[in-house]
Amino acid sequence: MSRHKIVAAAAVCAGIAFCATSCGSRPPAYSGPPVYAAPESFLVDPGTGTYYVSNVNPGSAKNNGYITTLDKDLRVLKHKFVEGGRDGVVLNDPKGLAIVGDALWVADLTVVRAFNKTTGKPTANVSLEEFGAVFLNDVAAGPDGVIFVSDTQANTVFRIDTKNENAVSVFAEGDALNNPNGLYWDADEKVLYVACWNGGTILTVDAEGAIGTFMANAERFAHLDGIDRDEAGNFFVSDYSKNVVYRITPDRQVEALPLTLKTPADISLDRANGRLLIPQFAANAVTTFALGASE
Repeated sequence: MSRHKIVAAAAVCAGIAFCATSCGSRPPAYSGPPVYAAPESFLVDPGTGTYYVSNVNPGSAKNNGYITTLDKDLRVLKHKFVEGGRDGVVLNDPKGLAIVGDALWVADLTVVRAFNKTTGKPTANVSLEEFGAVFLNDVAAGPDGVIFVSDTQANTVFRIDTKNENAVSVFAEGDALNNPNGLYWDADEKVLYVACWNGGTILTVDAEGAIGTFMANAERFAHLDGIDRDEAGNFFVSDYSKNVVYRITPDRQVEALPLTLKTPADISLDRANGRLLIPQFAANAVTTFALGASE
């Protein structure tokens, strides 16, 4: 049996349809319209096991982005758990996701929005326009309620203190950031890792905002998107243009995971289940890959 599992609109239903009679209180298999529309970020809440997928839903319509929820078995809980244009929600271009307490934070063009992770109701809208925001991309949970937000086009990483009235500051900026995309905060090192869209680089930004280089490989890396790290110290980095996810070992060896992908975007780890969560933007699908010592 394949060690990875494709979860697209049809597979969400068909792959586990047997549970309708054998799994008690599980919700019925999803049978609505296609689930995903340019999924950009795929995240699990470690406290509840609920998965969240942000959907850009590109097209001429405005305020039509949405967030899908899945249960612990990757079955659709709610196709449009949060939906732009409904119930007072504004959501134009949802990308990176992060959970802090009861809040699900979402990067949305020039605004970072928060929703109650259980009800989906909006709880905050933090505009970064006055700070020069252009194209907010990823969100990472940092220390003590802080979140970091990358702006790929403005070459900036913002810092938002959610425990201090969502106070905004510029954490790092400048061309040296090489169009920052994916973010990962390492709590032990007190360092933010940045996967760069350009330059073939993975950077570090320390607690004082100083920029360093973790890895530079312009020949191998094209357009890096998401980044996460497991407890053994392995990094996982998606390359959107090369259709690959790399593992970078603690001794900095780079290897491609054995997956067939199309435009992997903002990946993340489900540590409790040993899964890598991979949204495939242009394929309108999400994928999980089981991580294990035998890979």
